[in-house]
Amino acid sequence: MYNLAPNTYFSGFSLIGVDASKTLQGQLTNDVENIKNGRGIKALLCNIKGRVEVIVWLVKHDSQHFTLLVPTGNAGTLTGRLAPYLAFSKSALVPLDLSNHSIAYPYQIVAPQDTITSYQMDDIALLAPEHLKQTQEACPASIETFHSHRVQAGLLQLLPEQSGVYTPQALSLDHLGYISFNKGCYMGQEIIARLHYKGQSKHQLALLSGAQNITSEAVIQSELGDPIGTIVDATSASSGLYLASIRTDATASLTYRVQEHSLILIRLFNK
Repeated sequence: MYNLAPNTYFSGFSLIGVDASKTLQGQLTNDVENIKNGRGIKALLCNIKGRVEVIVWLVKHDSQHFTLLVPTGNAGTLTGRLAPYLAFSKSALVPLDLSNHSIAYPYQIVAPQDTITSYQMDDIALLAPEHLKQTQEACPASIETFHSHRVQAGLLQLLPEQSGVYTPQALSLDHLGYISFNKGCYMGQEIIARLHYKGQSKHQLALLSGAQNITSEAVIQSELGDPIGTIVDATSASSGLYLASIRTDATASLTYRVQEHSLILIRLFNK
């Protein structure tokens, strides 16, 4: 049994051409060249200061054909970031129509699927109509309950205005499999690697629960009133769940505040 919600969240693009793998390998933080055909990875596009611009789900069909999935609000940032490199590349970025797809979660593929029209990352799948299982195995769900599942799993999204604000380490994305420290160069690699090998991030990703409808970038305070972090992902605010970047030295306490609202630490994602 799995939940099935209409896809009003993901936008997708196909990158097709002889330079597709080379282009992505030079831009993404994860190792594109070592992905097996039909498999996917999570990756980041970072700026020259080593800060996250876009969080990407990438599916490889073959060395000349990839699918990139991002929240619809980040689609413009993705295309704008890749445009200068594609101008000199023998590959093209083509928008996909995913409006008839459904989001299945928690979901495990039990038989081979056509990855051109169905995509899976962790336990979330984006399924084309022809790949839906029998209806009795699926429970209809809203996009709000999908976001609750996504947030609890630590699958972060950034708003367009948050692009370039956070380092990957401040969001624990290095621990969550978005970065390869064994691949070649990409934008921001030197700073990201230096922080990984020589430094220690002062912030980490946390799941908080409490009051409803707190907004992204709201300042989190300790019980004594000291600022200790910010709300990063408030997409599931209606259920009182938030992903936040909080100071690593503030986790001894399990209770925080945003203005007059209380929040409780549920989980850390740094391991």
